[in-house]
Amino acid sequence: MKILGIDPSLTGTGIVVIESAHAHAPVDTLFAQSFKIGVKNLASGLSSTVDRLKAFALECGLDGDAPGVAMGDLISDVDHAIIEGYAFRSFRGISLAELGTVFRLALGEWGVPFVSVPPLTLKKFAGISDKVGTKGKKKSQPKKAMSDLTLKRWDFSAGDHNIADAYALARLGLVLFNGQNDELFTRPMKEAVTKVREQITT
Repeated sequence: MKILGIDPSLTGTGIVVIESAHAHAPVDTLFAQSFKIGVKNLASGLSSTVDRLKAFALECGLDGDAPGVAMGDLISDVDHAIIEGYAFRSFRGISLAELGTVFRLALGEWGVPFVSVPPLTLKKFAGISDKVGTKGKKKSQPKKAMSDLTLKRWDFSAGDHNIADAYALARLGLVLFNGQNDELFTRPMKEAVTKVREQITT
């Protein structure tokens, strides 16, 4: 089973592809990169996304240099994509929605089924609370929290938090579609998985 994790962001879009033969097989990381798109560079940034996915397809031995080969053919062996949902609190919400929509349309054209996971649900699955209490006060967790977690929990060293988010999304995909489980799952993590499964079936 091959899973594509996408963390759309204007400041650093993370893309990760992982693979595991079955529920108890090792997980291999095939592709892990992030890159800045930016509001002004939205079109060129998306073009860069396609270029990098093409490079990934070529590395996997797919025939991507033939004229007229569709992007869907290049990633046809990706079974599922997990994409992070919208964070409406962002002041660049409209641009983020445009970016996320383009990704979703592209996945549809490429024939890759995808699931959208809200940011808070992803954090819950990863075991990160949105807020941390300190002496009765609440403060946001640092962005590096996800990077620290992917290294500790899955022994995956992410280059930045965008790649870490994409990796966590892909790992969630293995739980949803490949039967991967973790004996260290806490109750909130299980609740996050259940919530996404309910979303898929409705």
